[in-house]
Amino acid sequence: MTVDRRRFPGCDGLRALAAGTVLFFHVATLTGLNTRTGAGKYFFQLDVGVDVFFVLSGFLLYRPFVRAHVAGRTGPAVGDYLKRRFLRIFPAYWFVLLAVLYVFHQATAPRAVDGIVFFSLTQIYSKQRLLGGLVPAWTLCTEISFYAFLPVYALVLRRWEKWQSPLRKELAGVGLLYVGSCLFRVTTSSHGWTLTNNWLPAYFDVFALGMLFAVMSVAVEQGRAGSWWASVPKDGAVWWGSAIALFVAVSNIGMPLGLADVSPGKYFVHHLLAGTIGALLVAPAVLHEEEGGLIRRCLSSPVLRALGVISYGIYLWQVPWIFQVEKWIGGHPYFSHFWPVLVLTTLLTLVSAWGTYVLIERPLTQQGSRRTAAARFGREGTGGVGVPAAIPSESAAEQGRTPAWPSVRSSGSTRRRGSGSSHSPTEHPMSSSITPPSK
Repeated sequence: MTVDRRRFPGCDGLRALAAGTVLFFHVATLTGLNTRTGAGKYFFQLDVGVDVFFVLSGFLLYRPFVRAHVAGRTGPAVGDYLKRRFLRIFPAYWFVLLAVLYVFHQATAPRAVDGIVFFSLTQIYSKQRLLGGLVPAWTLCTEISFYAFLPVYALVLRRWEKWQSPLRKELAGVGLLYVGSCLFRVTTSSHGWTLTNNWLPAYFDVFALGMLFAVMSVAVEQGRAGSWWASVPKDGAVWWGSAIALFVAVSNIGMPLGLADVSPGKYFVHHLLAGTIGALLVAPAVLHEEEGGLIRRCLSSPVLRALGVISYGIYLWQVPWIFQVEKWIGGHPYFSHFWPVLVLTTLLTLVSAWGTYVLIERPLTQQGSRRTAAARFGREGTGGVGVPAAIPSESAAEQGRTPAWPSVRSSGSTRRRGSGSSHSPTEHPMSSSITPPSK
């Protein structure tokens, strides 16, 4: 068993920023601000936060596997890994889903099969239920598919005998995932299979960018990086400046601002560029992370790290609160005042996310970490190794630790990125969304 003790504090700050951009995107979209201002084309692209989450998952979750592979050691225990993933996602999601169904009354599960699909996070495989339940959960469906895929992929790669060099295997594997994902999207789009746009193969390219960062990080750590490492920018401003420039370009390629058809070619290019933006934003937090600089200091600040700890709750609670606030102030989806909805939604979402973290996420992740540590200690016996800490490459929330917050001690746009026919935004208050087929 290999234990990765490196910490990447900027990743928590990135989670906070990603959750915040997705929240702003949702409020701007669901109040109709995007269609009332010239800046709407920029606001409509803020769901790039989902790409940030996917890139982060690719890096943080795959790094222990690639580190073990390169070092020639046993990889993470799959049972412990899957248990942590389950506890990280499902309990909090189930709690918010129950609130959406029976407190907010913003969705229904009229048949037992509907409930089974929503609670098992398998709605992306059904056209009828894709936007049912908690709408932002489509990204969780893709995410947990990646969780299940990763140990299998790591095992197959280790047994691949094409090259003796583990690093060459890793780079080849990442490349195959990226190219395979592009071919999958091109093939499915050419046949009009829009449902597959949210399946894991359609997002392998985004996860693969994070996995590439993991391979690069481990290569440097193991002293196996070549001369190419000197050409990797150290200044975070270079990465973020490139991301901002690309974001402006993507916002001006003519993507529709609502539920509308978009050509498969433009949709495909937009998807690739969004993933690249996500990778550029993540890069300073995971490459040359010890170099410092304003961007890295901001990402590692106590406030952003604390918000990053509760970012999962922020992601889960934001859309239910947007609809509820609109109802309270007498507005309607796409026809509401932006600022009151933004302020009230942000406050209510933060309080709800903090409560969910304190009552559900933290106790379960701490319990899982203690049991995993005890199991490792039992396996390693008295060989002087001691009890390893919870995997530091995960977020603070997943390690059960809590960065200090000045006043309180405390990782998919919900917009479905698919192409297809238009739908009326009045079909369902939750499906009005958030997920224009144009994206």
